[in-house]
Amino acid sequence: MIVKNEVEILSSPLQSLSDRKKYKLLKLTNGMKVLLVKNATTCGEENESGKENFAAVALTIDVGSFDDPKNVQGLAHFLEHMIFMGTEKYPKENEFDSFIKSRNGVDNAMTEAEFTQFYFKIGENHLSEALDRFSQFFICPLMKIESLEREMEAVESEFQNSIYNDTYRINQIFASIMARADSCVSNFTWGNLKTLKDGIDSKNLYKILHSFRKRFYRSNFMNLCIQSSLNFDILQSIVVRYFSEIESEYSTILRPISVNPLIDVFNPEFYNKIYHVKSYSKKRKLFMTYLLPSIKNYKDKSLDYLGYLITHEGRYGLNYYFKRNNLALHIVTKIGCRNFEGNSLFNFFSIEISLTREGYENIEKVLDAIFSYLLVIKLTAMEVHKEIFNEFKGIKELQFNYRKEKPILENVQEISLNMKYCNDEDIIVGKEMCDDFDEFLLKNLIDKLNERLFNLLILSDKYQKYDKIESWFETEYAEIDFPHKFNKLWNERWIRKDFELPNKNRFICKNFDIVTSEEENYFDEVPRLIFKSDFCKCFFKADKKFLLPHGFIYIHFLSPLTQASVVNLNMTSIYSMCVKNFLLEKLYPATLVGYNYKLNAVETGLFLRLSGFNEKLPILTDKITNALMNVNGVFDKLVFDTFKKELKKNCYNYLINSNQFIEDLRLHVLTSSHKFYFDRFKATEKIDFNKFKEFLHNFIKTLKIKVLIQGNFTKSHALAINDIIMKNLNLIEQQKKIVFKISRPLTYKIPCGSTYLKVKSLLANDKNSVVKNYYQIGTNSLESQCLLEILVKTIREPLFNKLRTKQQLGYSVSCSSKIDNDILGFAISIEIQEKRNSARLVDAKIEDFLWEYLSILNEMDVSDFEIVKRSIINQKRSIDIDLESEVNKNWNEIRERKYQFDRNEIEARQLELLDKHSLIIFFKEFLLSSNRRKLSLHVLANAGEDDTSLLQHGFIHLNLSDKSNFENENFKKYKSDFAAVAMCVKIGSFNDPKDIQGMSHLIEHMIFMGSEKYQKENDFDQFCASHSGYDNAFTEAEYTLYHFDIIQKHLSEALDRFANLFISPLMSLNSLEREISAIESEFQSNINDDDVRIAQIYATMIYDHHPSSNFIWGNLKTLHDNIDSAILHEKIHTFRKKFYTTDRMFLCVQSSIDISRIERSIVNQFSSIPSENGQETKIVQSEISKIFKPDFYKKLYFVKSTSEKCKVLISFVFPSIQKEHKFLEYLASLIQYEGPGSLSDYFMDESLALKVKSRVGLQNFEGNSFFTLFTIDVNLTSRGYQDFDCVLAAIFSFLLLLKSTKIAEHETRYNEFKTINEFKFRFRKEKTALENVQEIAVNMKDYEEKNVLIGNNFCPEFDGTIMKNLIDKLNENKFNVLILSDKYCKPYDMREKWFNTEYSAIDFPNEYKRLWNERWLKNEFYLPKSNEFICKSFEIFKNPTEKEEKYPRKIFENEICECYYKMDKKYELPYGYVFVYFILPLTQESVDNLNMTSIYSMCIKNFLSEKLYPATLVGYNYKLNSVETGLILRLSGFNEKVPLILDIITQQMKASISKNVFETFKKELKKNCHNCLMDLNILNDDYRHSILKPNHRSFLERYQKIDSIKYHNFKEFTKKLLDEMKIRLLIQGNFVKSRAEYIKEIILNNLRPQQVQQSRIHETAQIYQIPLGSTSIKTKSMRENDFNAVIKNYYQVMGKCDINPIADILVGMLIEPTFYSLRTKLCLGYGISCSLRKNNGIVGITISVEYQENLHSSDFIDTKIEEFLEEYQQILILMSDEDFAAARRCFISSKLTTENDLEVEVNRNFDEIRNNDCIFNRNELEAIESEKISKADILEFYRKVFITKDTKRKLSIQILGSTKEDLKNKKENQQNAIETSIKMFRECCKICSC
Repeated sequence: MIVKNEVEILSSPLQSLSDRKKYKLLKLTNGMKVLLVKNATTCGEENESGKENFAAVALTIDVGSFDDPKNVQGLAHFLEHMIFMGTEKYPKENEFDSFIKSRNGVDNAMTEAEFTQFYFKIGENHLSEALDRFSQFFICPLMKIESLEREMEAVESEFQNSIYNDTYRINQIFASIMARADSCVSNFTWGNLKTLKDGIDSKNLYKILHSFRKRFYRSNFMNLCIQSSLNFDILQSIVVRYFSEIESEYSTILRPISVNPLIDVFNPEFYNKIYHVKSYSKKRKLFMTYLLPSIKNYKDKSLDYLGYLITHEGRYGLNYYFKRNNLALHIVTKIGCRNFEGNSLFNFFSIEISLTREGYENIEKVLDAIFSYLLVIKLTAMEVHKEIFNEFKGIKELQFNYRKEKPILENVQEISLNMKYCNDEDIIVGKEMCDDFDEFLLKNLIDKLNERLFNLLILSDKYQKYDKIESWFETEYAEIDFPHKFNKLWNERWIRKDFELPNKNRFICKNFDIVTSEEENYFDEVPRLIFKSDFCKCFFKADKKFLLPHGFIYIHFLSPLTQASVVNLNMTSIYSMCVKNFLLEKLYPATLVGYNYKLNAVETGLFLRLSGFNEKLPILTDKITNALMNVNGVFDKLVFDTFKKELKKNCYNYLINSNQFIEDLRLHVLTSSHKFYFDRFKATEKIDFNKFKEFLHNFIKTLKIKVLIQGNFTKSHALAINDIIMKNLNLIEQQKKIVFKISRPLTYKIPCGSTYLKVKSLLANDKNSVVKNYYQIGTNSLESQCLLEILVKTIREPLFNKLRTKQQLGYSVSCSSKIDNDILGFAISIEIQEKRNSARLVDAKIEDFLWEYLSILNEMDVSDFEIVKRSIINQKRSIDIDLESEVNKNWNEIRERKYQFDRNEIEARQLELLDKHSLIIFFKEFLLSSNRRKLSLHVLANAGEDDTSLLQHGFIHLNLSDKSNFENENFKKYKSDFAAVAMCVKIGSFNDPKDIQGMSHLIEHMIFMGSEKYQKENDFDQFCASHSGYDNAFTEAEYTLYHFDIIQKHLSEALDRFANLFISPLMSLNSLEREISAIESEFQSNINDDDVRIAQIYATMIYDHHPSSNFIWGNLKTLHDNIDSAILHEKIHTFRKKFYTTDRMFLCVQSSIDISRIERSIVNQFSSIPSENGQETKIVQSEISKIFKPDFYKKLYFVKSTSEKCKVLISFVFPSIQKEHKFLEYLASLIQYEGPGSLSDYFMDESLALKVKSRVGLQNFEGNSFFTLFTIDVNLTSRGYQDFDCVLAAIFSFLLLLKSTKIAEHETRYNEFKTINEFKFRFRKEKTALENVQEIAVNMKDYEEKNVLIGNNFCPEFDGTIMKNLIDKLNENKFNVLILSDKYCKPYDMREKWFNTEYSAIDFPNEYKRLWNERWLKNEFYLPKSNEFICKSFEIFKNPTEKEEKYPRKIFENEICECYYKMDKKYELPYGYVFVYFILPLTQESVDNLNMTSIYSMCIKNFLSEKLYPATLVGYNYKLNSVETGLILRLSGFNEKVPLILDIITQQMKASISKNVFETFKKELKKNCHNCLMDLNILNDDYRHSILKPNHRSFLERYQKIDSIKYHNFKEFTKKLLDEMKIRLLIQGNFVKSRAEYIKEIILNNLRPQQVQQSRIHETAQIYQIPLGSTSIKTKSMRENDFNAVIKNYYQVMGKCDINPIADILVGMLIEPTFYSLRTKLCLGYGISCSLRKNNGIVGITISVEYQENLHSSDFIDTKIEEFLEEYQQILILMSDEDFAAARRCFISSKLTTENDLEVEVNRNFDEIRNNDCIFNRNELEAIESEKISKADILEFYRKVFITKDTKRKLSIQILGSTKEDLKNKKENQQNAIETSIKMFRECCKICSC
């Protein structure tokens, strides 16, 4: 290689006074000009070690789009792309880009009308290698034919991404429509597939491309600028070595030297027509454009001066006139320069007016004003112009001489371009030079502006008819002749008195001295806090580095009002606009001098940035802060309305930009404080002028400020400026009593796995989509942040190369790090054309790339990794280029309250410690593992088919990710993640035909009876059960829900079976009879449920013809007795075909399987479900009066209770609601509040009621598409029932209180209610997958797609009108009163026909009517105060010094207390759990003591309800329950207040209990015992415990003993109860160890227990061994006239079974066959189950059957159970080894399933602690043991337990149905009979100790 060393050194260019850089201008022998720039050293920089700098390079070539051949338009742009596709020396595509980005640099290029520019930035130690690669672009680029196609696609993508930009569209209107077709100006400069592909062969294009490059990419057409800190000699030698080889061409490019643009370039239509152009961004603008000859003298600023006059915003300017008359918002003038609008052929001078609506509708007024002002300019004397021009020139020179340092890359780009257009001496000064005043030139230009030779173009979307379309951008426009009336305006224009030219500028500075000082803080290297009060913090730093007369003042005005709501943020924005508008006239002269001020609304208030020459900054600060205080009184409604509309337009324009929208959407989903622009757009209409004025009045009162003052100031200057701010804002006087509160914003944790959010673009006909995949990393730590930064740098180029260059997914491919409220994340974003690549495909390609990149990382050489790392470190240690960069960096630390002003150095030191292995682990954990947290956002094209719906015939589904956290390497083959699925069918019991009520319920049963593809009955149920799954369904009023979960490896098979239930269910006639029997059993098992019976009573109050009066259960009477089976069979098939269609179906699937795989399964398996058949019956809405009979309001209903309950229900009927639901919930929360001033508090004090509940019906009988019931449910005491009028009077009074309370007070309380709801929702514990999909599937039926995850958890903004209407309805005398009890003084004279519920309905008594009419406000009632338990801190504690423990560890032990602790490092939620087991020897001594312990716990909970009810509203839960050995306390919630609540509870446990309270809860305990005895299943289990456990206290025994407890005995008992105890304590969650120890001390200090003798604690596990053979105990149910019965056969397995899972495996295998045989085939009853029972370590297996005794005897049931067990033995014998292995795998998988939330883990750990086992890894141990179990072991065990008489130990407890006669003397004799049976049985038993 020959290197030519001859270089011509040219004269150095001129530079500004403040510019300390050095320059050297060269000319290489090949004609290339090169400017070398050496960075200046700032003051003190020489002493800074380790600081490294960046270098920047820009090369400009004298060729652009005007040089494109007409047959290949866009060629110059295309060539710019192709240059990057490798060179002969470096042939790899994108090699240069890869080199730059891997070294923390940036590179790019651009093509303009007459030039192309390439540029890059890199650490200067890599500059030589970079220049070598860069120069090869222009020496020997490859530009292979294989690359053509991909880069065409890239050019097309770039064009499509810009297609809706109004500026580009207007320019193309000028080019395509107004320019001459033969002129280069008419070129389509962008290029696209049409110009580069459709009309030309690839080989031909290849030749043209290379020919074009060789012609234009010549050294003498190139200008190179390089800036670095390197020595000139070194840099010069590098340049000569690499750039001398570029070939020169000494023939010139032929371009016109001088043209008349009005003749040679543009058609006469340019000024003879008016063009109406359609805007896609709803902008309204008027463009008045003059076509001038090209400006050759770049120093002449006459045209700039005229633009200065036209845009001046002083009192007598055009801007001022337009704003005062509400015609326009602002004016700008544009002078084309070095682009399409200004080039070697012509120059545009354009006056651009942003119109208001009034201005658009009155264009003539606007034009008249412009025409008049131009005349003013023309008629002004030249002496005046000269004076103003000289001031204008002086300002220009001032700004240039003291301009701030430009960013290095921006600087070289500008200089390289100046080298093309300017003389050598002016290439630094460039466009900023200003010649002296030239009267001739100025007069000539003024005359041209006063000729009627201009173009008018109006941009809007309101023109009556756009009848033409521009061919490239498809812009709609209209073209009309220039109207006569406009010509007349021009010809008759006159000078208005409103207009004058600007006055002298009083903000021009004179003092540019650099201050020095010996004051404190002057020499500090970082900002210091120099002033602090409750309402102000002021930081200061003097500049001793850049030495410029500049200053910066940043002020953050924080207000809790702004943060409170979207409406308030909008009002803050309008406020900032009004203030800026008010300041415009006053401060516009300052902006001309170079002062900048930006006042913007942010989500926490306002932010003011003020900068410029330090001399006048205090004056500007004074004026701005004064305006903030006083603007409220100086603007009117017209100004408010103008900026309100402007805000709405701004929001709209923000939303239609898909890149902005998708980021806004991400923040909306993830952060608590973010105000969604969509919400802001909608909320603008809610603001009225009066509300705005009131807001401003309060806004100023709530301000708190943070200030940073930095620059050419001393400390005394800074304090004086701060005093100005404080004084103007009245922060000293006004705010002493204001309570200031700004809540800390939160970021929500994304669920593990992948979550998708898809929305359409909000821009009509938008063909572009954006995909943004966000991967959440977690709380920001120094190491994570540095690893993320390395990841971004290393992944950026491979990502771009793969997805953009090679796969051509879209033009814009990028990645970035995100920090949201200190939560780290990583995002990949791609802009695509949906018609080319779907969003789903792009998402899949991103995932493929991430796996590919893992390989790249693994193969990356360590030295390459170190290069990247070093480049980042160099950047961290690089010097700030200007003062503003330093100020912004400091301000970020202050704003974020971090104050780490040396952050870059701290991060650089951390980076030194990181290696490639750390990055790989980081990458795998957060981007690839099944545990990752991914949110994929898709803003989809808004054109053509809606891609968000996979199945085109209406089926809606939603896929959610699930957790996948699997740690145990030994069991990876059993990876046990569960998938869950729910299908909601929008059909329910309201749709039943009147002659077959229960039809929907019957179909729900029949659906499971096989399908054409899987014909076996219960095939689906068996499949789920055999794979550790569970399935079920239920029918509601208006929907039916089917759901299942299963080990996810079997999900696809399960989905296939599930889908076929809806595609082709058999529903055979043979199955019909059995399923009707099952429904009858289900009905009978619920027949005594009071809540169900009341709902049916309400149904009787509805007109018979209405759907909501249906008997929703169905039974033998409706499904069998009244209809022939064949006819019924036909009708259920007809019903299913009519209603089970995809338009009514909503599917939700949750798993950790890749979402694209699930989507494919859904498409394949569910597409065959029939779509809408045209037979849909629309539910017709009715008025409430046409639904409920008049008796609903006019009668008082007495309903007989089956469970000794005594309560009153007051029900109001509302129309069906969704929006108002939360407002009703708010009112319900006030009614059921339990604190001071509440109904509950009053009722308890008066012993009238125990509990008040209020509920709002939702998605059930009580809340449906017809009506919503609002119910007040009061649980009465005996006294409350007797003094019922007192209860009613209190309720009526409280409702009046709601009405009397001011709406403003309701708003305050509602906002707190809203805040609490948001906290609870955002930090709610993870639901089980099955619970989650059920909730979401039902939500999909009722809510918009964007709200299906939120559902009813969303609280709308407060609406006073809605609230008032609802309260008024609650205060209308239209409600129903129903009293449930068994104590009605008269006979119940009516009977409901389905449940046979006895009731009476009497006319509503006059005395109760009088209570309503004469109600008054009781003094006892008032609304709740502010909730003190609302949390403020949600910090996740991470203690790096604390070893991470997998299981709880004991941190304290003495004779009284054992304390276990585990810090949560897995779920990372701000939750804490404290579970306490109080072992009380006194409780264990007798039945009476157990009863008294129960009464004690109920009394304590009652005391706590007033104190802690507000805590429960926030989300805290506490339960204090008695057990046979003492008490258990469970406390959970946000960890912040857990110690406080625990302190209140344990202090209250020592409280004394009055006799009244004792008597109340004594009766309540008796009622509870009675209800347990009424429940057959509880009663059966209670008998079994009584038989098997020596110390068990039966409910019957407890019931009979309650009356004997006297108050004095109870009082003595409670004094001693807590004296002696043993405590076992678990503290787990977001606590550090010291906090756990503090919690433990709270308990011990408050209770101060004494040590208990171990002999008094009975914890030895004892249980009776059942005799060999079979034993039965039979007893009658205690229910009256109830045929329901239950038999439970218990088979005891002897021997302690701590870690022996054989019984668990067997039960898992038995569950489904038991159900199928006894329930499906034999129809013995509805409730059939098989379960494992563990009593004190002894295992038993129970088979339970709930049946009706009028259908089967207990002996018959017992026999069938035994027959089934014999049959199943044969099944076991014949079972293949593979089937057994599958069953065993399912069991192991279930054991190794990861808990879905912290609470599940805590409960499991507490069970171990409570039982004193502490085998925390029990599941894992059982999984290990399970692997050893063979089929032979199972068979042997089965025979031993169920079959072999010598080993079988069976206890059959049978609770039989009873008649009225059976119950005579029942309660007196039952205990004796049971005790006798148990005693006789135990004589045959022996005690086994465990």
